[in-house]
Amino acid sequence: MTSEQTQHHIGRLSRSRRWLLVLTVVLALIQLGAVYRALRLPDDLVSHVSLVMPLEIVMGIGWAAVFVWAAYHLLRHQAGALRKTTWALVAFGLYSFVRLVIFARADYDRQRLPFLFILIIFVLLILIGYWYYQARFNTSDPSDN
Repeated sequence: MTSEQTQHHIGRLSRSRRWLLVLTVVLALIQLGAVYRALRLPDDLVSHVSLVMPLEIVMGIGWAAVFVWAAYHLLRHQAGALRKTTWALVAFGLYSFVRLVIFARADYDRQRLPFLFILIIFVLLILIGYWYYQARFNTSDPSDN
């Protein structure tokens, strides 16, 4: 795809889809950064970290791939892209929370779990509500469903 074709595809995206596209690209970059950080962690620090580094690397690559895939489908206006991206974000939110519950050791981390749980539920409800609204009331773009 040339840059002119990409500009055309991005120009055709609704404002909300553009924000969703930006979010998925940013999350993919964050996950790749987490993989890089896990690969560069000194051996003497690995023993003090509660995370399992090979799992951290594999999951980071996996989530980065999911977000790149979602961004590609949003950009190409493929059928179901909005719904699939929303569910990928929901799954990532739940994964992040479960990961924190399992690997949080410090009292500070443990004390903020209820707040993070409420925050994640709130964000997930917004995402699901957004998808529902788009599916229910936006009939102009069938690729949103």
